[in-house]
Amino acid sequence: MQLVVLVLQHIDWRRALDNIFSTQPSRIYLIEQEQDATASEINQHRQLRPTIKKFSELAKTELVNRYYLETYMKGHDYVLAWVRTEKVPFRKRMFAMVFQKI
Repeated sequence: MQLVVLVLQHIDWRRALDNIFSTQPSRIYLIEQEQDATASEINQHRQLRPTIKKFSELAKTELVNRYYLETYMKGHDYVLAWVRTEKVPFRKRMFAMVFQKI
């Protein structure tokens, strides 16, 4: 079984991964972001969609540190098998990662 997870920074990422682990997938595909810019720099020149604006007022976004993510995955017998990094606008980087069950 293979799963894809996006935007872990918007949810309780450990709990989400624990739920995924319970399905015992052989691989887990994750896409996550890192950024150098502050939220105010990212949003100062663009209009947020109403749903995103409302969500940002209600929920605290917390970027997931890649080291902590890899460590958590390894603690559940998943190792990083593949990673690709792409720069995107607003001084962000997107990471596409594949974790393989050991």
